[in-house]
Amino acid sequence: MLDPQFMHAILRDAGEIYLALNAPNTVDAPYVLPVNHVFHKGCIYFHCATERRKLDLLRANPRIGFSTAVDKYPTVDQVAVEVRPKRLPFFRRILLKE
Repeated sequence: MLDPQFMHAILRDAGEIYLALNAPNTVDAPYVLPVNHVFHKGCIYFHCATERRKLDLLRANPRIGFSTAVDKYPTVDQVAVEVRPKRLPFFRRILLKE
């Protein structure tokens, strides 16, 4: 399990999250979309219109997944120091599967 402070820092710093929604009892592919969000007091808030697909899917099946990442673009110093035979990720990320 990831350290809560680590996850909170990523959620605070991330510009967007990629939300994955599913309709119940269908064979449709997951509906994945980027959303702007605010992370405040342990909760994630994102914009949602009062009608449309995102809200319809949330109402039908509140189980979701999401992904986000920060520090995605390496600096010149990071590349010079971290380029080794083994490729290293240049970003911090979290995934949630509910």
